[in-house]
Amino acid sequence: MPDTAEIKIDPKTNQLLREGVSSIVNPYDSYALEMAMRVKDETPAARITVISMGPRQAEHALRQCLAAGADEAYLLSDPAFAGSDTLATSYILAAAIRCIGPFDLILCGRQAIDGDTAQTGPALAEFLDIPQITFAKKININKGAVLAVRETEHGTETWRASLPALVTITKPEFEPRSPTLSAKLAAKRAGVSVLTIDDIEADPVRCGLKGSPTMVRSSYTPCAKKNCVLVQDVNELIVILVKALKKKRESLPLPRGGSATGAGRDFSANTWAWLENPSETEIIRHGRHVANLLKTGLTAVMLGHEIENAAQALHGADRVIFIDSPALAEYNTELFTAAMQRLVQMYKPDTLLFGSSCNGRDFAPRLACRLQTGLTADCTGLDVNTQTGHVQWIRPAFGGNLMAVIECRTRPQMGTVRLGGNIAQSITACAPEIIREQIELPQPRARLIERHEETYSGDSLVKAEIIAAGGRGMGSQFALIHNLAQALGGSAAASRAAADAGWLPHTHQVGQTGRMVGPRLYIACGISGAAQHLAGIAGAETVVAINSDLEAPIFRHADYGIVGDVREVIPALIEELKRKSP
Repeated sequence: MPDTAEIKIDPKTNQLLREGVSSIVNPYDSYALEMAMRVKDETPAARITVISMGPRQAEHALRQCLAAGADEAYLLSDPAFAGSDTLATSYILAAAIRCIGPFDLILCGRQAIDGDTAQTGPALAEFLDIPQITFAKKININKGAVLAVRETEHGTETWRASLPALVTITKPEFEPRSPTLSAKLAAKRAGVSVLTIDDIEADPVRCGLKGSPTMVRSSYTPCAKKNCVLVQDVNELIVILVKALKKKRESLPLPRGGSATGAGRDFSANTWAWLENPSETEIIRHGRHVANLLKTGLTAVMLGHEIENAAQALHGADRVIFIDSPALAEYNTELFTAAMQRLVQMYKPDTLLFGSSCNGRDFAPRLACRLQTGLTADCTGLDVNTQTGHVQWIRPAFGGNLMAVIECRTRPQMGTVRLGGNIAQSITACAPEIIREQIELPQPRARLIERHEETYSGDSLVKAEIIAAGGRGMGSQFALIHNLAQALGGSAAASRAAADAGWLPHTHQVGQTGRMVGPRLYIACGISGAAQHLAGIAGAETVVAINSDLEAPIFRHADYGIVGDVREVIPALIEELKRKSP
C-alpha cells in the first residue's frame, strides 16, 4: 500500500500525487504476521501463508513477509480485480483461500491505514462462514479454539471462538521482530505464487468495479486553512481561553430536508439507525438528518435484553423496532447480524446507519456482506444526491489527505458514522410507534468470556467540552497534559503517535483512526497537525496550538497559537489558570 505520510495533493486537480511515493506493508498487517509468528513459536508444525491482492509490484511486500517468517506467499493479481471495493475484495480473498486449501486461523490487520475501513476482515469471515473477533491485541490457541483479548472504547473484552476463525489484530503490546540478513536473502530467492481470476474460479461479475456496490463520486482536500492569531505570552493566551470557555455554542440551523417530524413521510423507503446504547441518541440525530434529506421516516432499531422500557422512553425517531431476548443481553456479532438481517428482510429499509464504534465496525461489515450491499465506513458528513436518491457518504481517505464522497448503488445503502462533533439536527419529543419483534437466533460460535472496564473512556472524550491533547512533542512530559486538562476542567487526549507510545490508551486517541471530537475548546500541545489528526478535530469550535515549530501544519488549522516549548508554556499556563481561578 502507498505510504500515506508521503502522499501529496495536486492543488489544481485535488488528485493524489503517487509518483515517488514508497510502498509499505500495512502496519496492522505486520502486527497480524507477528501474532502468527508467536502462534508458530508455540506450535512449530504450524505453517504461515500470507496473501495479498494488488499489482505485481506488491510482490515486494510479500517478500518482506517471507523474510519475517512466513512459509509461503500468494499474490492475487488480475486486471479484473481493479477497482474492487471492500465487498468485492472480500469475495476475491475468500475465493482464493478456498482455492489454496484448508486453514485453521485467519489473521488480518484491523484496517489498512490508507482506507481505515476495518471492513474486509468481518466481510471475509461472513463469506467463509466462520466466527470473527475484531480489534484483538492478544491471542492464544488452545483446544481447538482461539482466545482473544479485544480492545474497545470502554476497555478490553476476552472472547473465545471455535476454529476455524478469523481475528483482526490491532496494535499489540510488542513490536514485530526484525528479519535476519539470511532470512532477507532467502526471501529474495523464494517464489511468490501469482493467482488470477481463473485460478481462483471467481465470478467476474462479483469482482472489480462490476462487483463493487460503492463508488467514489468525487473527492476534495479537507480542512480549509484558518488565519491563526499568534499570541506572544501566556497571559494573552489566558484571555483567549477564558473567552472561548465563556462563549456559548451557536444555534445552528437545521440541515435542508424539511421538519424534524415524521408526519407525511414515506415509510416504504425508511431510514434506520441502530442504537448500540439506548441512552445514546447521537446516532438518532444523524439518522434524522438523513431521513429529512431523503424525505422518509426514521426508525430506531434496538437489540438487547430487558430493553422494552428503554424503547418506550426513546424520542427522536418516528418508529422503534426492538428485539428483546436473553441471548442478546451482550453484543455478539453473529446473533446481532442474524437478528438485523431478518428485520431488514421483513421491513426492507432504504438506508441503515451505525455508529462507528468498535462494535459498529464489527457488526455493519458482516451484515452488509450477508445482505450483499455496499457499506461506507467512518463517515464524517452525510448528504443526498437529489437526482438519484443515493446518500452521499463523506469520509476521510488516504490518511485524511482527501475527503471522498461515496455513493451506493444497492439497497439498503449502509454506513458507519463518526459520533462526536457538533450536530445541528434537532430531534422531536413526540412518542414513536413501538414494534416488538421475535426472531429465532442461531447458536453463536464466538462468546464473550469477560470484560474489563478501564479508567479512560472514549465516550467521555467524544462528549467533552474541553480537551487538552498531547502529541509526540510532549516527550516524557505527557503528565503535563493531564495537569492542563484538570486545570481547565476538561479531558486529556492524545495524537496517534502519543497513543502508540503508550502515553494514553488508544481509547483517548483523536484522529482518523481514533475518536472524532467536537469540543468548545481544543488545545493541541506538541502536535504537528498531520491530516489524520485534523480530520478528528474538524468539529472543534476553537482550536489553540502550542508548538515550538512555527512551520508546523497545526498552526494553519488553528484559531490561536503560541510558539514555544510545551514543557515551559504548559506549566506557566497551569499556574496562571490556578492563580486566576476563584
